[in-house]
Amino acid sequence: MKKSTTIAVAAIIVIMMGALLFIYLQGGDTDEVVTADLTIEMYDAPASIHPGNRTVWTNESGTWKYVTEANNGNTVWVFKNITSRSNCYDQLLVAANIAGFTVTTDNQTLGLLVTAIDDISNNDPKISDGQRAWQYLVDDVYANRASNVYSIDEGSSVEWRYMINQFG
Repeated sequence: MKKSTTIAVAAIIVIMMGALLFIYLQGGDTDEVVTADLTIEMYDAPASIHPGNRTVWTNESGTWKYVTEANNGNTVWVFKNITSRSNCYDQLLVAANIAGFTVTTDNQTLGLLVTAIDDISNNDPKISDGQRAWQYLVDDVYANRASNVYSIDEGSSVEWRYMINQFG
């Protein structure tokens, strides 16, 4: 095989592999509607809603109600059976609408990066010396792509944590 043919074949393979990786990172169909549970763990970060407590929101006949209990100074919000498009970001936006907190993002090449939840920003120097950021898990598995392209299934569990970067 000629050198130029070998280079052309190698280039085609690299392009095809890049395209497949891009498709994989984009996730599946996120327009499907699903119902899932969502948890936001802030630990000791300064939450604006029920700080230091565990609060569970549930939908009762179309109205969202919550129950709060002491949680040793660690803030945890749980939203049971949120219905939205089937990606982690839309689930988070529905929770923000229910409880009245903000979500801030940065548009990256491969999707949205959540940079703040409830005005608690990634790498805030006033919290844990700036060593924590928002990360999420789906069904107890650490997420490997942007939340707006990470598809979830009916009955999934999405968990946002303000924690030290797992891949530091």
